[in-house]
Amino acid sequence: MSQMAERNIRLTLNGAAREIYAEDDTPLIYVLRNQSGLKGTRAGCGMNQCGSCHVLLDGQSVPACDTPLWAAEGKHVVTVEGLARTKGVTAASPNGEPSRVLRGKLEAMERDARQQRRGVWAASRTGAARDPQ
Repeated sequence: MSQMAERNIRLTLNGAAREIYAEDDTPLIYVLRNQSGLKGTRAGCGMNQCGSCHVLLDGQSVPACDTPLWAAEGKHVVTVEGLARTKGVTAASPNGEPSRVLRGKLEAMERDARQQRRGVWAASRTGAARDPQ
C-alpha cells in the first residue's frame, strides 16, 4: 500500500491567501484547527451529521470533517472566525451590527448545544446574505 505524499495546496482562508503543506486527503477540519489555529470550527460527530464543523467553501456550506483538503484547493474557505469579522451585506448591517436575519439565527443558536452553534452559524451564512437587513 502506497502512502500519499504531502504537497503545498493553495487556498484563500478568511480572505487571506494561504499555502498549506499537507496530504491531499487530510480532512479540512484538521488543517483549520491544527495548522491554521482556527478553533471556532468544532469537531462534533465526525460523520457529517451534527453541523458543528460546517464552513463555507466558495459560498456553499460544507462539513469540514468530511471534506478533504484537495477539495478546497484554489477555493475560498470562510470559517466562523471569518464570518465574525465580515461586515456589509454578508453577515452584518452597514453599521457593523449583526443583521436582523443573522440576529435571529444567533438567538436560535443559543437554544442549541454549545458545540453545534459555530457550525450552524456558518451553515446559515447563505441565508443571511440573501436578506442583509
